[in-house]
Amino acid sequence: KKLFAIPNRLNRARYCALNIITALRGERAGVFVFASKGVPIVPLTTDYGYCRYILKHVNDATITIPGSDLSQAIMTGISLFEGSPGKTVKAVILISDGEDISDDKSPVYEAAQRAADQGIAIYTVGIGMGQNVLIPIRDSQGNVDGYYLDEDGSYLRTRLEQDTLKSISDMTGGSYFRAHDERGDDGIVKAILKRARTIEYTKTTEPAWYPLSPLLLCAAFLFLILGILVGR
Repeated sequence: KKLFAIPNRLNRARYCALNIITALRGERAGVFVFASKGVPIVPLTTDYGYCRYILKHVNDATITIPGSDLSQAIMTGISLFEGSPGKTVKAVILISDGEDISDDKSPVYEAAQRAADQGIAIYTVGIGMGQNVLIPIRDSQGNVDGYYLDEDGSYLRTRLEQDTLKSISDMTGGSYFRAHDERGDDGIVKAILKRARTIEYTKTTEPAWYPLSPLLLCAAFLFLILGILVGR
């Protein structure tokens, strides 16, 4: 509330993303936004200050075409990894209400499968209410000035579609979180790091320790025998 005066989903998503960036410790991060099209904002970087600045100032004007195309969001996230080394742990964090502009979810799942084929895990974060709610129109001061209508003049309603988000994360080896969970942001980073430690090329090779006492005992016994044989 201190950062964003208007309590809408975009600001809730930005707040969640800011917390995730703050929890990173040297990992590279990028930022993208999406509606009907995905828009890369920040390429992969460790400049967390710049990422936070962008997240605080990005707004609806960045997206010119309204609507939510989850397949475009996933593909935009995948595109950020172009040119990355093959042996890199890759993860996309998708913050959304899970609604899609199309009733056909097959493009969404095809994009998720493409991410999985490239070894990219998608961690989804659900924002919004689990019941149908009206979408408010706010003025420059943040006050409600009405509600959005569809082409027929009926009120547009929106809700959190958890099943879609859970399916995306399950297909790619990620996890699903809810934005209202205060510890969820740290949990996302911990889940990504936990997965990273299970990948073969990220494992460190520990030196093998062998008990030397039996060898030393045998050596001492041999020297004892030699001493007896030479009379010393």
